[in-house]
Amino acid sequence: MAFDSTRIVSQMTIKGSLPEGRFTPQELLDFAYDSLLSEFVPVVLETREEYFVYPQDFPINQGQASYFVPSRAMNGVLREVKLVKADGSIVDLTRIDLEDVTSSQAGTPNSFYMSGNSVILHPTPLVTQDTLRLYYFIRPSRLVTTAECAVITAIDRNASTATISIPTGWTTANTFDLVRGRAHFDILALDLTSSSVAGGSITLSSIPDALVVGDYVTLAEETCFPALPPEGHVALVQSAVTAALESIGDPNAGSSAQKTQVLKQSFQSILKTRIQGAPKSLGTSLL
Repeated sequence: MAFDSTRIVSQMTIKGSLPEGRFTPQELLDFAYDSLLSEFVPVVLETREEYFVYPQDFPINQGQASYFVPSRAMNGVLREVKLVKADGSIVDLTRIDLEDVTSSQAGTPNSFYMSGNSVILHPTPLVTQDTLRLYYFIRPSRLVTTAECAVITAIDRNASTATISIPTGWTTANTFDLVRGRAHFDILALDLTSSSVAGGSITLSSIPDALVVGDYVTLAEETCFPALPPEGHVALVQSAVTAALESIGDPNAGSSAQKTQVLKQSFQSILKTRIQGAPKSLGTSLL
């Protein structure tokens, strides 16, 4: 059984012995989401094992040096900046400081610097070609009820259409994500537009090859699965229970917090070296 938002609500209610009707399902999910961001994402990122890393491509245009850091990047942090050449080769762009910018002459970018929340290519692109690839730590999507997500029952790749039960209120004015329906509940595509949301199907701007029946369509930045390795879901529930109990001044909040710490430490202990049989090779490049 997938650990979806319905199960999170059920487990929180049972484990916390929460008063019936005191919280709506969405309020409980908001507790879980806050715990995910504040307590569990930092634990996962500390492993430096590339969890949450997401690549996004931007076409490079002549005369355009500035490109925004994706709005879904946690803390506006980038993991890596690459230049993908037209021939398929990939160039690692070097980060420089503002003090190192000594010319406004255009050319082929070989470095970049940061200005606010923008990546500035240097030198300024001389022609429209190549692609800027930004790797960043994607912010986990907000948890919503399963009724606000749509499981895919059929896919027409030629028409970029997925058969779903359309949640109330969805229109072509929305943007959408595609979410894997099993661990590790990856975002397969994000911020897609739609030309049609009607008649039990949705026509999207694109459908990735990895999408299969059983995956989900969601509103952009929403999901019914916590963006966490499944082994951490029990600890996440306990943390959310603690927050709910604290909010109503329940005397059991303290003991719940202690349980949370034990479960968090257990989860953290298994998040060490991700590939145990292949240590990282330092200082080498793959050609």
